[in-house]
Order: sequence, then C-alpha cells, then structure tokens
Amino acid sequence: MRARLIVTYECEKNCMGCCNKGWKYEPPRPITHCKYEEIMITGGEPLLFPDRVIDLVHWLRWRSTAKIFVYTAMVTDFIQIADETDGMTLTLHTAEDARAFAAWTREDASRKWLQRYKGSLRLNIFGEAFREPKFILIPMQFAVKLVEWIKDCPLPRGEVLLKLNNLWTRSV
Repeated sequence: MRARLIVTYECEKNCMGCCNKGWKYEPPRPITHCKYEEIMITGGEPLLFPDRVIDLVHWLRWRSTAKIFVYTAMVTDFIQIADETDGMTLTLHTAEDARAFAAWTREDASRKWLQRYKGSLRLNIFGEAFREPKFILIPMQFAVKLVEWIKDCPLPRGEVLLKLNNLWTRSV
C-alpha cells in the first residue's frame, strides 16, 4: 500500500485543472501511522517549505521503512532536498517550467549532481511544457511521462490519500 501525503494546499502555480482547487471526493484523512511501502509527500507545493520537508522525511524514516518520494513543480529547487529522499517527481506544467528545467540541465553543478544522485527521478510533462520549442534533451536519469489533466484527479489503485494534521501554511 502506498500513501500520498498532502502537507500543504499552498502553491504559486494556479494551474487550470489542479486537484487542489476543490476536492470532488472525500477529503483526505489525517495520517495515523507510517506502515506503507511508499510515502509520497505532495501538496500544493511542498518545496515552499524545504526545511519542513527535510524534517518530515527524517521523522518518517525514524518511524518507517517506507521509500519516501517528493512530488514538486519547483523544477530548479528540488536538489536542496532530493538527497534526503528515495526519489523525486518533477512536474513541468508550463513553457516557463520547461525553459527553467532546460537551463538547469545545462549547468555544470546540475550535471555533476545528476551523475552522483542514486535516487529515482521522474519527470511529468504537461502538454504546454512539452510543446516548448526550446526544450532540450532530457538527462537519461529521468523517467519521463507525458501527462494530461484528469478530472477530479483519481488516485491509482493501492494508494491512499492522507494529510498532515496541521497543514503547512505561510500565513501567520
């Protein structure tokens, strides 16, 4: 069994079709245990809170043997936490995301990091980002999937949707 763990609903993207704009099904229940094969930290955008993500990963590792992944759309900031995880799923939603990712892949530091990273790297690409003409070759470390919005964002079989008891927020 896998758990998709929502840590925040906050996100700066405002993508059309986003599941976080309104749930069409039962709201996620709070996490009560860590007995899963995989735990996927998601949001909103978890990397709005990188230090909290790292703390949560450490907390989960102390209580669980689950593989821990993070879903993010912050395509140039993910390496600040990636080494703490078993893998990252990056999502390119827009042409701007594609350009930022392409620029990131050309940096020497990024290429060196990619050579040494041992975790799983997945890249989800939505249509607008895929059509970006300046999109460059994707490093072979990434498993690529072309995706489209699916109404109400159904969960895959064998996955439960959970949330933190206290969702992260930047408001005081």
